[in-house]
Amino acid sequence: MLLGENLDLTGIKRYNRLRNTSSYFCITFDAYDPATREKVGFQVKVYEERIHPLNVTCTIARPKDKFEYDS
Repeated sequence: MLLGENLDLTGIKRYNRLRNTSSYFCITFDAYDPATREKVGFQVKVYEERIHPLNVTCTIARPKDKFEYDS
């Protein structure tokens, strides 16, 4: 998978909420790659900057390794 490809997100596989002074979320999505017709994992890490109104920053957005995703 290369930068700029489209994925269809189909669900959430897992997520973790990490708490410090603010909240970080690590989320692994189930996704479908229409180009290869394969199920892939996609991982993001978001930082909650403000709650009202909601303002988040995505610091990581990457495909999940197939070996790591299937386990």
